[in-house]
Amino acid sequence: MHGKQDTGYILYEGTVRASPVNGASGASSTAWGHVQVVVQWCQPAADAAETGSVGFSNAQGRVVELEWVSAEEEANAADTHPLPAVVLPAGLAPGSAVTVAAPTTAPDDAGGAMAPASCTTVEAGAWLGTLRDGVLRLSAAVSGNPAADDASGGGPALQLTLELVPQPHLFHIALACRADEAGGLQQRLLCQWRQLVRPSKPLRVIDACSSAAAPKSAAAAATAVVAAAGAATGAAGSSGEESVVARVAASGSLLVLLSPGVWACSEVLAAVRAAQERGLGVLLLFLAAPDAASCHVPSPPTPASPPAELFDLARTAAVDLGQLIGTAPADFSKLFEDVEAIPYRMHPHAEEAAARHLAQMGGCGIRLRRPEAESVLPAYLAPRPGAAPPPAPLRLPSAHLPRFYYEGVAYHRPPDGGPVLLRGWYQVEAEFEADARRIHLDVSYEPKAGRSMPKYKHRMELEWEAQGAGGVLQLGEVKQGKYWGRWTGEAVGGEGGELQLTEEEDFIVLRPQPFFYHFYLAGAPDGAASLGVRLASGLHEQSSPGCRIRLFRSLGASTEERAAALSCSAAVLAVLSPGAWSDPGFVSDLERAAARGLPVLFLYDPDPRMASHVELSACVASAPPGPVSALLRRSDVSALYRRWYEQDACLQHLMRSAGFGRCVHLPTDHDQFVFELHEARSDTASLQLMREGRWLYYEGQAAREGNVWGWYQLEARFQPELDLIELWVEFESKHTNSIPSYKARFHMQWDTKDNSVVERGLGRWKGHVDGIGGVFSLRNNFGDALTFRPQPFIWHFFLSHVQRESSDCCAALALALTELSVRGRRMRAWYDNKAGVLTKEAMLLGIRHSHMFVVFLSPSTFLKANWEIQTALSQGKRTLLIHDPDPSSRIHVDLAAARQEAPEDLRPIFDGPCLAWPGFGGDVDGVTRELMELGGFQDWFRPRGHEESQ
Repeated sequence: MHGKQDTGYILYEGTVRASPVNGASGASSTAWGHVQVVVQWCQPAADAAETGSVGFSNAQGRVVELEWVSAEEEANAADTHPLPAVVLPAGLAPGSAVTVAAPTTAPDDAGGAMAPASCTTVEAGAWLGTLRDGVLRLSAAVSGNPAADDASGGGPALQLTLELVPQPHLFHIALACRADEAGGLQQRLLCQWRQLVRPSKPLRVIDACSSAAAPKSAAAAATAVVAAAGAATGAAGSSGEESVVARVAASGSLLVLLSPGVWACSEVLAAVRAAQERGLGVLLLFLAAPDAASCHVPSPPTPASPPAELFDLARTAAVDLGQLIGTAPADFSKLFEDVEAIPYRMHPHAEEAAARHLAQMGGCGIRLRRPEAESVLPAYLAPRPGAAPPPAPLRLPSAHLPRFYYEGVAYHRPPDGGPVLLRGWYQVEAEFEADARRIHLDVSYEPKAGRSMPKYKHRMELEWEAQGAGGVLQLGEVKQGKYWGRWTGEAVGGEGGELQLTEEEDFIVLRPQPFFYHFYLAGAPDGAASLGVRLASGLHEQSSPGCRIRLFRSLGASTEERAAALSCSAAVLAVLSPGAWSDPGFVSDLERAAARGLPVLFLYDPDPRMASHVELSACVASAPPGPVSALLRRSDVSALYRRWYEQDACLQHLMRSAGFGRCVHLPTDHDQFVFELHEARSDTASLQLMREGRWLYYEGQAAREGNVWGWYQLEARFQPELDLIELWVEFESKHTNSIPSYKARFHMQWDTKDNSVVERGLGRWKGHVDGIGGVFSLRNNFGDALTFRPQPFIWHFFLSHVQRESSDCCAALALALTELSVRGRRMRAWYDNKAGVLTKEAMLLGIRHSHMFVVFLSPSTFLKANWEIQTALSQGKRTLLIHDPDPSSRIHVDLAAARQEAPEDLRPIFDGPCLAWPGFGGDVDGVTRELMELGGFQDWFRPRGHEESQ
């Protein structure tokens, strides 16, 4: 049985759904939540019944406990093989009952038609089910709430269905540490996980080294759980190395918390050796001694000050990593070659990021809480308060008119009075030309997927015809020939006032902002220049649609332009660099910011290997006396690290510190597809599908009467045990009369007898598939004939690199591959920043299912990426090297020397083609084209600005 553990216990996860029984009115099926079940495998003749615990999450995220009691006899599944070992029989023990706490109101997808009673009881013997291909299905009829006063039973007659899938491990992560040194760090990490984990996907964490007993439960013979954020299953086990091995064996990965005396702890050594013997992923976390020594809590503390508790931890847990590696047992040498130790930074904004990154590397990214976006509609539809600050226009000396900055939304209000729907977001620059009675708009629009027109940028003009009461201007768009002219509406308050417009079925509200730029980026023309580029691109990517961060970069601007931009900026980002105080323009910017009372956020590069690095204490001490020195002492100073997850956390911290929390990117419906696909790849069940060749990549096209209307790229998950095929579809439209481009997920009901498929629920897609991995022949409701053909790979390229050295180069290449591909043939690259999970198995599957293996050569490649290269060579993958020939580059490697120093079994990597990386100022597009040609995709390259024939 899949998922069976050495302990005799299996973790099942699944969903609870409710549907009306025959004759009942209401929706066809409603998802109530997710379930975790621990099942003990035992002989049918067992004397004592075992009790299991089920964690149930409803739509409101409230977690309650269900208990079921097993019977002693065995059960047979209908029309499948018998269940000699499962202690879930056809019925529960006589006289027992299961109580389910259900939502008092129906979840969103119930449509309000099936609101169950607040308490529903399932009588003993009512649960029936089958076991097929490892999936456990149970169902029970519910007549309503027997405690209700009315004769109807307090609710509609329902059918509850549990669909439970076995998991490969009883626990997701095992923790190993020396408790007297790193126990506090362990508790702090567990607290972070409790806050981050999703209620519907509890994270099960076990202490591999603790001998403390936990409450008795279904896993009582296994081990002791110290934390399972959400719902926990506790267990007790004997102490000693044998118990440690059993705990590690029941887990998916091992996380070791390093401390000065960690190698003297026999339990930690036993845990690491057990993980290595079983091929489990090992993660290392440490508190860096240099970080602990250099940090201090200022008086008074600032929002960016390290918590005082971290200094208590530092006294016992902080380590010098190099020294600790040197004293490790001899058989651990390969461990440090294959595993990168993760630092637990002494900065508050990096704690959550480290906890999230560890969970992702441990294969538990699917279990992390997804921050929900706040609704933007109420803020825009509510009347604007009279005390709102006036807009600040940009008044450049060379400009004829002042420019105002607007943010807004497009929404749809259904005529039947239904809920207001968000269509998309606007960012607009506007010039009011009073003499010509016109408003010039530079519009940037980002849609919410499937609800509005595609993303666009456009320049348009509005003219007003009359002025109403209270300074209201009647607006209409100036036509450009026979096109456009669709916007009409009002401008409230005259110049710089709110714009209320309509466009076909969309209503648009554009609100003037009290600034023109979110940030004024100040820096000296030295090492700060490269840091400024990273800040500009990072803040744009990390900010939300409709609230994309806008920066004015002072480098290269005239004195007049700098003064004008500073006067209409909301905050200042000041980059400290070696030549900062010797640049009069930088000092003048800070003096003006101090005089205007603008918030100033300082940043510095803490990496001593970089040209932009400064020693913070020396830089603060050498600051010009007066307003600049005073400003630096009272302002927030943040370090911008090289690791991507620390950079993301720092950028979000900067936005929130400047008062732009609304700009922090939160997943909303516009990127629901990307999030769900990322989540699906993180699921252990999904990795199993990929491992077994049941997750495939397809390409195809839509055509009507022989004319191609668009192109499809999709991933398909074949699950015959569920009679299901999941399709993750990306469609690019070719013809304006066809459906627009979209991304969506379709659940296809699959009849494995005749291989017919039809979309579940709506039935918009139907057709035939030639078995697992076969060709799809479908039609949709638009009349398109669809043909999807399987490809011999899932990704075109696997990009291997060392995170701290060449992650920016790798990200730039991956983006260029997508942007420079023809429509319907977008290049797909696997690399760790975009991977759903970062375990060794996930990387192995990424290499196996990629067409070509690409290595970004850097100084640490053969220390950190040797396992990836070995894997690619052993699988016979086509390989390619990319190196930077510039000797002054931080990632430069001499090819001849690198070949000589590389391990002998890795030297074949140098026998393949090699491309020169041109740097960010060079011809990245040219390298991308060469890479596509070497991969055999030369016909898929599309130069920038090239318009494809329609």
